Amino acid sequence: MPQQTVKNNFLLPFRTERKSFHMVLSAPFRLLFVLTLLIILLVFPNYLLIGSIFLFGIIILLFHKANLRRAFPLIFPAFLILFVLSFPAIFTRGEAEVRWSIGELDLVLKEEGLNNMGIVLARGLASVLLVTALTTTMTIEEFIQAHKALKVPRLFILTILLIMRYTPLMIEEGREINTAQKLRGIETASFKRRFKARGALIGSTIIKSINKGTEVYEAMILRGFGSGNEKSTPLKTTDFIVFLCLMAPLIVIIWFIGGY
Repeated sequence: MPQQTVKNNFLLPFRTERKSFHMVLSAPFRLLFVLTLLIILLVFPNYLLIGSIFLFGIIILLFHKANLRRAFPLIFPAFLILFVLSFPAIFTRGEAEVRWSIGELDLVLKEEGLNNMGIVLARGLASVLLVTALTTTMTIEEFIQAHKALKVPRLFILTILLIMRYTPLMIEEGREINTAQKLRGIETASFKRRFKARGALIGSTIIKSINKGTEVYEAMILRGFGSGNEKSTPLKTTDFIVFLCLMAPLIVIIWFIGGY
């Protein structure tokens, strides 16, 4: 009898079932490893170092059966968000100028501003891909247990879960309401009516998403989340040893490539 595939209803591409193969690092230390990489990416503003740290992290995650094909669909929306957030950095003051001529339009930008914007984009995209690749190596249950094993506050865990669950719900509800409006001929209506319909779309999406999110939260409570009786994944000595061994190449990369 073929095995039924369980749909992933969260924002990030978690595994839908536990795998039987052996992991070099347990889920808590995989999470700790990626968090360490993210901190390093935020500290050192060097393109080559950012690329090297990212490549090192991806290689380690691939050894843990990371599925990069499931991570790539998030690149484009992440790039758009990061581009908007990093765009103000382009106005950083500096002496060196970069001139672009597009027809009759002559753009004069500061080299330091362009560099700052590029650093923000590089850091952001590398961080998004590392976190997304990490989630493809574990189930949502393992993700929660990893945070608990690292003594992350319960409120923080709950906030992350609700954000990851609310976002797909809002997108799904928005699509359904938008499709219903199109079937009713909203695209051929006047601008005023379409404007009102968009307002109704946003309001209905938020209300329905809150209702569904509340149902999800209540289901989590009924399953024992927040009762203090959940089991956490124990930290093993072998994981500490492997984690420290992985830190050695990181130090070498920072020392030689980063020039520190």
